[in-house]
Order: sequence, then structure tokens, then C-alpha cells
Amino acid sequence: MAGRKVLIIDDESKLVSDIDEILRGSGDQLIVARDEAHGTMVAHREKPDLIVLGLNLTRNEGVKILTDLSRSVDTMLIPVIFIGPDNPIEESEMMKMGAVAYFKRPFKTEDLLAEIKKYTGG
Repeated sequence: MAGRKVLIIDDESKLVSDIDEILRGSGDQLIVARDEAHGTMVAHREKPDLIVLGLNLTRNEGVKILTDLSRSVDTMLIPVIFIGPDNPIEESEMMKMGAVAYFKRPFKTEDLLAEIKKYTGG
């Protein structure tokens, strides 16, 4: 299924360009937000099929974004994949808050793409 819309909220240019390259090859659209406020606004406006949230923003920003998204009728059903450090406590917390997956840095972009496809019907 081509044409998925994926929002990535992250401030790491390399990660964004890697994901963009993979998704464009699949006929999908990547929407990028570089910070918490813009990411939440874009999620509500665009209603993507999936959100990839990088925790380089800061742990607190990631928690706030997930909380905001899960409380809104417009975004509460959008799957969220977290990307963060190898921290079992943080991973557990994000999964309890509703993330569908947690990727530890570093990771293989192919694995992330497989997870995106899993939750977007691709």
C-alpha cells in the first residue's frame, strides 16, 4: 500500500534524511517537524498514518508530545514509534504510555521501515 503519510518529530538531520529516502522509494510521504510545538500542530493538521518520535528532543519533550497526542480525539489512534537511547526504564515508560515500538540508537533503518509498514498496512 503506497501513499502512507508518516510524520517524524526529530531534530536529527541524518535520521530524517535516511527515513525520507526509504519512504520516497516506497511512494510514501514524509512530513518533518523539528520540535515539540510544531510536531503536535502538524500531527493534528495532517493526521498522519504513523508518527516517529525521536527522543533527541529531550525525554520530557517526548513524554509531553505522546501525552498530548494520546489525549486528543484527532490523534489518539495514530501509532507512535519512539527512537531513543538504550535505556530500559525509558523504554518501559514510553511503551506504558502507548508507544507501539521503541528503537534503541543505533538501529538499522530497514528495521524501522519494517515497523512502519507493520503499523500502516504496507
